[in-house]
Amino acid sequence: MEPRALLIETDDECIRQALAGEARAFGVLVERHQDAVYGLAYRMMGDTEQAREIAQAAFVRAHRALGAYHPQGRFASWLLTITANLCRDALRRRRDVAWDPQALEQALGSEAGEALSEDGFAEAARAELGERVQRALLRLSAPQRAVIVLAHLHGMGLEEVARTLSMPLGTVKSHAHRGRTRLRALLAPYIEEGML
Repeated sequence: MEPRALLIETDDECIRQALAGEARAFGVLVERHQDAVYGLAYRMMGDTEQAREIAQAAFVRAHRALGAYHPQGRFASWLLTITANLCRDALRRRRDVAWDPQALEQALGSEAGEALSEDGFAEAARAELGERVQRALLRLSAPQRAVIVLAHLHGMGLEEVARTLSMPLGTVKSHAHRGRTRLRALLAPYIEEGML
């Protein structure tokens, strides 16, 4: 007999059940948030393998610290804070950000040698644009990249970004401004062509 699927509406309910010993409840949280966690790690690190490792470490750390989570905040923000901190630690340990175009192709699902029908051409153009954006992101400083990814790709407000990264709001605003200015310069040809 197959175990029944858990139907848990809110993250807070998942957390309550996980803390009460229901192991599958934490699995529901992982399913709900794995794309956001991996996406943040990938955008910060630029490497699929490191992103997977950091995402896994973030969920392990969150599981261990689940009892310390305070429901007055959003669980997603708390989890992304853990992920961002792990990324910052990893970036401090290495001097340069590796760029692996093949890994990005895999992450974007682009197929080499794909027949370029109209839909295929549009998909290839999106993949190329995604590659350009990722390359531009990797040319930002780690703090600028973190702020841009959290604010623009994860839709956080700057105050929430400041709490997530444990930075003063003024510093976050400065990184956001400088990061956007640098991205505009790096992506100017695509902006001028109306691709962005």
